[in-house]
Formats: sequence, C-alpha cells, structure tokens
Amino acid sequence: MVKKRFIIYFLTFCSIIVLIISIFGFIAGWINPNDCAICIFPSLLMPVSLVLAALFTLCLIFLKSRNYLIPLSAILINFQFVIANISFGRLLSNNSTICSTPVRIATYNTHGFNYHPFLIPLRDIADFMIENQVDILCMQEYQVHSIYNKNEIDSIFGIFKEQIPKENCIQAYGLKIFSRLPVLSSGQIEILNSINGAVWADILLADNDTVRIINVHMQTSGLKHGIYLGLTETARRLIDNSKNRASQALMIKQLIDSTKYPVILAGDFNDLPSSFTFKTIKRDLNDCFVQGGIGLAGTFPSKLPLMRIDNIFSSKQFKCNYYYSPNKDWSDHNPVIAELIILQK
Repeated sequence: MVKKRFIIYFLTFCSIIVLIISIFGFIAGWINPNDCAICIFPSLLMPVSLVLAALFTLCLIFLKSRNYLIPLSAILINFQFVIANISFGRLLSNNSTICSTPVRIATYNTHGFNYHPFLIPLRDIADFMIENQVDILCMQEYQVHSIYNKNEIDSIFGIFKEQIPKENCIQAYGLKIFSRLPVLSSGQIEILNSINGAVWADILLADNDTVRIINVHMQTSGLKHGIYLGLTETARRLIDNSKNRASQALMIKQLIDSTKYPVILAGDFNDLPSSFTFKTIKRDLNDCFVQGGIGLAGTFPSKLPLMRIDNIFSSKQFKCNYYYSPNKDWSDHNPVIAELIILQK
C-alpha cells in the first residue's frame, strides 16, 4: 500500500510538471520568437510532454487514482496539436459535396538529389509522381545534378509541361514548381541573406478555376550538427533559426492575404505544428493532413519518424479527401501528396 501511494505521488508530481510545460507550450505557439525567444523551448518539448502525459494518464487510471485528470488536462489543452499529428480525417471524410475535378499536389524536399552518394533518384521521383497522378509538384532543395544537365532533368520530368521558375533553377533557394496545368503568372519571395524563400504560380485548374500555388522552404532547424556544437551553441542556433522562420512566416502570410485567388500552400516548414511558424501560416487555411490523412503525420524519417515538418494547406474553398506521405529512401524527407477538390459554390 505504501509503495502504491509513493508511485501515485511520484506520477502526480511528474504529471504536474508535464501539465505546466504543456500549458506554456500551448501559449508559446502564439508568441513570436522575436518577442520572446525562450518561448520556443516549451513548444519544441510539446511532443515529448504529451507522450508522457498519455503514459501518466494510463498509469494513474490503472492505479485507480483520480489524479489522472492532471495529465489528461495536458492532452485536452493541446488537443489541436494531437489531431495535427494523428488523423482519422480520411475515414470521416464525406465526398457528397464534390462538384469539381480533383487536383493532386505533391511537395518534396529532395535533398539536392544527393542524399545517397551512389543513388541519384531523379527517375524514381519522377516515376513515383507519375504513378500517383500528381498534377502539381513543389520541390525544395532542387538542384541541377552534376551528372544530369537541365535538358536531361526536363526530359525526366517531361510529363509536367510547365515549370516555375523557367530558368535553370533558383540556386539560391532550390525551389521549383512543376505543373501539368497551365501557369498564368508567377513570382517569388526573396529573403535577404538567406537561402530560403518562396515561389508562387497562379494555375488554371481543369474546371477553369484559378488557384495560387505557393511553394515554401523555411529556415532550417540547425539541429543536424547540434550534437557536435554543445548545448549552449545548439540552443543559440535553435533560437536564431526560430526567429528567422517566424519572420519568414509573416512574409508568407502577407502573400497569402494579398492574393485574390484561393491558395494551396506546400513545402518544408522545418518546424512543428506547435510552433509560431506553423500557426501563423496555417491560420485560416485547411490542414490537408487533418482533413484527408490517416494515422501518424511524420515526414522526417531519417531523424525522428514522428516529426511533421512538411505540409500542404489550402483555402476553405478546397477540401482534401486524400493525403499520403509514404516512406521513401530518396531523401531525408518523405514526399507528401494531397488530393483536393473545390467545394460547391
């Protein structure tokens, strides 16, 4: 009995700590890191804190302690984060409102086509997009490979009649939009002193509706070499890069708000659904994973398989009835595919 009581006290104490972190994590996602840099840390700890909260909840229920309400509160407070990482949207989807030809869009950070030194997956990626009937493909870290020249790459992705930008590539940004559908106009957002940015294209869909496609690549997390930098330097890089992403997110939000067309936004956010970056860009847009996904949302398999940093969002005029992110060994990211339809007008 004494041992059981001690376990309950210990779990309750840990649950209170997790609840506090979860509350701060919820609040931190709405605070610009440029205004409060330390806020990024409870936000980054959100996945761990909620996993622990679920574990503590089950343990306290098993021990028949009402204190299970403490860790359960941590989960309920951050329920939006939970459904942003675990979805049953495809099972709950109702297609009765469909009145348009579906459009399939994909986003993929290709790691410069050089993730493996002895594998150049250009044809694999192109074949995958063809098999999945992708209409619009947004690439990040797109580079003309030393073995393949521009004409050869154009031939490999020849099913896509349009590409933005039309020149070789944006070497500074590594962003590319391929489209089977006609492009009416296009542009880009340049970010000073950064290799990141965004490109956009106004595309005419099969039903003569125009949509603005926005392809983004946000500032990297800086964690790749963090293990060699020490705790202080890693923390500094996390803070600096979070600040950069927050500023970039506000620029992307301005682009979304200024367009007269419905928007489909895709790309590599390099940030979690608990972050200011994610929440700022999504704001009034639909999350295609929540609407059309099923299961876990991880898109970064080579590091943490539960990390969702690649996303596809859409304006409310669209509905996602299918979302798919398979494990592929061509990059340190998974490709993401979403099928969208325009709702009844």
